[in-house]
Amino acid sequence: MSTIVTGLTNGVSFGYKHTVTTTDASDGYVTINFQTTVSLAYQVMILTASTGAQKVLTGALITEPGTGQIKIANGGSYTLVAGDVIHISAVPNSSVYTYEDRT
Repeated sequence: MSTIVTGLTNGVSFGYKHTVTTTDASDGYVTINFQTTVSLAYQVMILTASTGAQKVLTGALITEPGTGQIKIANGGSYTLVAGDVIHISAVPNSSVYTYEDRT
């Protein structure tokens, strides 16, 4: 199973860098579980293993299968390739999460 468990990066936001393994590529997906109970607003960027260039994610299935989880899966013309590097940055989704005002 291609699930990576991690947590908060700096106490406020989430970030993770993952190099796609042969198991991830074979499974056709990778799930990053940030272990939080809030929905996330996230951005995903994938760089190719061979050139380091940013991949076009047309057709990639990028979903939040569970609260605090982000799944990147094969779809359309997009395929996970071993050695590619996934960069994810995320913050609590402001539409469902309110910050405490400490003023």
